[in-house]
Amino acid sequence: QYITFLDDDDVRLPGSLDRQIKLLETNSEAGLIYGQALFVDQSGERTNQSYPRICYQGDVLWELLVQNFIPCGTAVFRRSCLDRVGLLDQSLAGIDDWDLWVRIAELYPIMALAEPVMCWRRSTPASQQGTSAAGRIVLQSVQQFQASWKHLPRVLSASREMKRRAWRRFSANMSAHLSYEVLRALRHRQLVQATRNLFALLRLSPA
Repeated sequence: QYITFLDDDDVRLPGSLDRQIKLLETNSEAGLIYGQALFVDQSGERTNQSYPRICYQGDVLWELLVQNFIPCGTAVFRRSCLDRVGLLDQSLAGIDDWDLWVRIAELYPIMALAEPVMCWRRSTPASQQGTSAAGRIVLQSVQQFQASWKHLPRVLSASREMKRRAWRRFSANMSAHLSYEVLRALRHRQLVQATRNLFALLRLSPA
């Protein structure tokens, strides 16, 4: 009846699934509930940082088009959602979860539990985790925005200004993320990774 994901390097906090499902059952219209992720380092030690800081709820489609603020392992959604939006797109490795959240958010309200529900082992430029390849993921996100997300019925029916604003915010967020990843790769002395991220940034935002 409900589906959630958990990567092999992350850990669910005790009782969190029960709390999320109980909240989801109080709102029959909602399709998905998510929570915050508590960052842990590569050795598994917890930090005092959690993500996201702001937990958006309700109609979050336009916020999700700008940024993926739903940590994959914190999401619990109704299996029935897949009957309407389809399965994960296996061609979108790295952003397949974001793509699924966007499609669900177009049709369903989203709920949030504003507390940590999992420990998320954050990638580093040297960790070789999937999210380490920031340049590839960002360019893939840009392609998906242009090829798919902007053609969703609710997006197509929005005003031109609303669509332009979403694209500007999305581009600014992607540029800021790449800039941060360039510096982070340099701090870890991963010059190849830094170069790849820099070229992706130049393609996205030549200025």
